[in-house]
Amino acid sequence: MAWEATHKGLPFMRPLWLYYPGSAINEIDNQYLWGRDLLIAPVFQKAASTQKLFLPQGQWYDFWSSEIISGGREIVKDVDLSTMPIYVRAGAVIPMVPEIQHTSENQFGPLEIRIYPGQDGEFILYEDDGHSYDYMKDEYMKTRFSWDDAAAILTIFPENGMNLCPDNQREITIRLMSTEKSKSITYIGNPVTLSFQQ
Repeated sequence: MAWEATHKGLPFMRPLWLYYPGSAINEIDNQYLWGRDLLIAPVFQKAASTQKLFLPQGQWYDFWSSEIISGGREIVKDVDLSTMPIYVRAGAVIPMVPEIQHTSENQFGPLEIRIYPGQDGEFILYEDDGHSYDYMKDEYMKTRFSWDDAAAILTIFPENGMNLCPDNQREITIRLMSTEKSKSITYIGNPVTLSFQQ
């Protein structure tokens, strides 16, 4: 998203109407999208136990439970101090990494890719070394994850190599959300196609 903000001018936090235009959406001022795929509904009321929010058209996954919910309507979500309402758009491909405290840690460690089926989707993972200006000399990696929902196939391919990863390889686990299906691979920078069909 930082790469996208730099090259396309799109902010990290985006209003819902950017992707879901309409008079009802235009009036929502207490929710936002984080990128295109995550809907965030912060809780502002002290000691609130529930939160009303609006899900745009389409299928959405509760980030915490992976429950699938049809959008185009208002819903009520149970909340507490540790659970802010977050919903993931069907078709989203979301990268997850272990917590990193500072940039000198190995940022090219294991990677988890979460696929939220229901639509085709794509994500381009941008990575640089995290501490120098070498990205201005095109010293960075971009990896594209493309999900074909009808075929249940994920294709992974590099856009410019694996030059920053130790030994030019990385452990990746792919999880198909709302199912028990997952696959683990050692990715070495070659195009890979993974099928999640029955």
